This record gives sequence, structure tokens and C-alpha cells, in this order.
Amino acid sequence: MYIANGGAAKTVILNQCRFYDNRLTFQGTGTVYGGGLYANSGNVFLTNCEFIGNALHNENTNTGATSAMYGGGLSMAGVSTGSVTLCLFRDNYGLAVNVATNRNRFYGGGMHSGRASLMISHCVFENNSLNGGSGSTAEVWGGGANVQASNTANIFNQCRFINNSVSNSTNAHGGAFGIGQGGCIGRFINCYFYGNSSTLAAGGHVFGAPNWGFGSINFRHCTFDSNGSGNNLFYVNNNAAASHFFSNCIFTNYAGQTALNSARADQTFFINSTLFDDDGSLGTETGATGIYTFTPTPLAAPYLTTALTLVAQDPHLDAPGAAGAAAVDLCPPVSPEVGDIDTPVGVYTVRPLNGGNVDAGCDELGWVPVTVSAFAIE
Repeated sequence: MYIANGGAAKTVILNQCRFYDNRLTFQGTGTVYGGGLYANSGNVFLTNCEFIGNALHNENTNTGATSAMYGGGLSMAGVSTGSVTLCLFRDNYGLAVNVATNRNRFYGGGMHSGRASLMISHCVFENNSLNGGSGSTAEVWGGGANVQASNTANIFNQCRFINNSVSNSTNAHGGAFGIGQGGCIGRFINCYFYGNSSTLAAGGHVFGAPNWGFGSINFRHCTFDSNGSGNNLFYVNNNAAASHFFSNCIFTNYAGQTALNSARADQTFFINSTLFDDDGSLGTETGATGIYTFTPTPLAAPYLTTALTLVAQDPHLDAPGAAGAAAVDLCPPVSPEVGDIDTPVGVYTVRPLNGGNVDAGCDELGWVPVTVSAFAIE
């Protein structure tokens, strides 16, 4: 489906629409958008829609020119304003069929956004993928979703990114999410990331930002659980100084991995009331020293090791030591006391607080079972 430029901006509302098993095959050079839906104009609002099994096949064989494909399921490349709410993106993908030229590029296995101020809320991105083809060096960014435009500030609110991936390229970045171009800002609130992966050592299983000078990232009340194997969860390679924020988040099940990997010395990470629960490392740098700032200072041993790993009977736990107990529900205290998304303690507009001063991770709404996550959050 194509929402085209018709002159004066129009408003298009899609509710309970299904985009199943569509495939867009491209053999030339240039740019192609949206395996299921391409929105290129007006004000576009999607609610309760499903994008399942849509595909982009890039078969460019031209050795001298580049082709690029955006959004295996959906591309919101040219809209003026819009939102995506309560939508499902599952099993969408991009695949490079001919890779001898290494000129086949993909951005966003499930969804691509190319406009400012787009709100993506209560959506699920599951098992979406980008595959550059064996031996490829092409840009393959954002298995679940991608923001690829200058001066954009997209917000992802209460979304799930489950088992998304980027693979088979030496430029495969962001298993769950990839971002690029100057001025991009990615904001994530109450999101859950599980089982996402990149085959590139410096690709970022959860998040990848290559060196296009994208801007900054801001994660609040998010949980990063069991993403990839080895390597790093976040990879940042700005071409300019930038600050990045992690507030009230949980990093868990990342043994042997690096949580935050900066390729430049002028990248600053502000880590506020965030819990690290495993024996991975916090941050590394490639030939430089990034800046990592904690607020508040983590608790000392015996409750929190120097590797930021929880131990038995930690007071941060709702029910320390109980088999199958729910959740880490409390981070080190701050003053004044605040709860979810800075809601003052005692104000339950979001949910009652369990356990104390500052809640870690995403909302406890009951949709991530203990069988999936050691933290019975969401």
C-alpha cells in the first residue's frame, strides 16, 4: 500500500488493518520504501494494525551504484505528522539476494521512520530481521526498527522488541534498533528488549549507531534482558560529541558482554538509578575513553559487586531469596523520592509502587511472565 503525495496535506487513519506476506523486490538502483506500507505524505495515524511476513528483496547487481530499502513492514518516510499505536510487527525482513557488489542497503526490518516527532506506542516488534547476504559490507541497520533522517526525535513508549536481528554484513548495527544521520534523537520509555542480536562484534545487539553523527539516545524505565551472545549491547560511534541517558533501567542476563560500548572519547553516558544484574562489564571504549557517570553511586559490597552484579539476599529484590520471586523493583534511593517516570511517591497515576523509592525497569503490567524474564516486570 502506498500513501502518496497529493498536494495539500491530508489525514489518513488506518485502524485494524492487516498487511500480510507482501513482498517488494528491487533489482535496480535508487531507493525503495515499505514492504507492506509506504506512507509518503500527509498526516498518517495507525492503530491496531498488523504487519506480518512482509519482505524487501534487494537484487541490485550494479557494481557502480547503490540501492537502499527502508522498512520491511512499514516505512513512515514522508509523513508530516503521525503515530503508530498498538501495532504488531512480526516476521518482517530484508534480504540481499545478490551481494557481489556490496551495494545493497537495508534500514528497519520491521519499521522505518524518516520524520520528526513520530510517536510509536504500545507496539510489538518480534522476529524481524535484516540480512546483508554472505560477505556483505553494506549498511544493515535496525532489525526491529530504524530511524534514518536528520533532526528527528522519535519516541517509543511501552514497546517490546523481541528476537529481532541484523546479520551477514560487516556493517550490521542494532539488532533491535538502529539510528543514523545528523541530529537524530531516539527516546525509549517503558520498553522491553529481549533476545535481540547482531552478528557484528561491534554492532550492538540492542542498539547500533554508526558514524553518521546521529545525536543522542535516552532510555527511561527500560529493561534489557538476554540480548545476543558476547560482544556488546549498545554500540555508539558518533562523529561529534554527544550525551546519552539511561534512567531507571535494568540490564540483566548479559554475562560476558559489554553493556555500553563507545568508539569515541567524547561520548558521555549518564546512568541514573539503573541496575546491572550479571557479570558483564559496564562500558568499554575502542582506542579512547568514554565518560560514564552514575547517579546515585551504586551500593557497595556485599550487596553490589564492583562488576555491578547483584548477589543473594540483595535488598533491591522484592522477595530476596524466594524461588521464582518477582522482579527487581527498587534501585538505590534518591532524594526527593520519585517513582515511575518521575511520579512522586504516593501518586498512583501510573501504578502503585512496590518496594520503595525508585522503580527500575519497565512497568509492571503483567505481560512479561517469569518464564520469559527473571524480572517479572511488565
